[in-house]
Amino acid sequence: MAAVEAGKPQRASAISQCVWLAMVAAVAVLVLAGPAWLLGGNPALSGLVVAFALCLPPGCIAVCAAAAWRVASVQVPMVVLAGTGLRLVVVALGALLLKKAGFSLTFLNFTVWLVLAYFVMLAAETRLVLKSVAAAEAVPVRASFSGAADAGQGQTENS
Repeated sequence: MAAVEAGKPQRASAISQCVWLAMVAAVAVLVLAGPAWLLGGNPALSGLVVAFALCLPPGCIAVCAAAAWRVASVQVPMVVLAGTGLRLVVVALGALLLKKAGFSLTFLNFTVWLVLAYFVMLAAETRLVLKSVAAAEAVPVRASFSGAADAGQGQTENS
């Protein structure tokens, strides 16, 4: 029972970090919607949304994995690299499926926005993973209240 209760904050942290990542993606789409529409009209706007939609799930997986597994600071580059590899596979498969479905994936309508989405999501993902690591290293995994009480008694006896 204690193991399940101990896992709840990690799960909540992973979910909240994924929500933050989705909010970053939504804000980025809103900020870039005007320039996308001005440069390429509705096809570029669609490409912008699709680019962020393809980059979001791998970022959520990497952030949730880092929070759930309590990644050490030396493992952060490996988590980011794994997220990058997963993002590459998801984007390549997604672009291939969209092309097969007849979606217009031109340079201006998709690729420019994909590169921007990739870097925005990578930066946000890296920030959230580093934040997760800092929180995990700052808070001890298990606290002993009896040890704290014994330490307090020892100090009063020596005084």
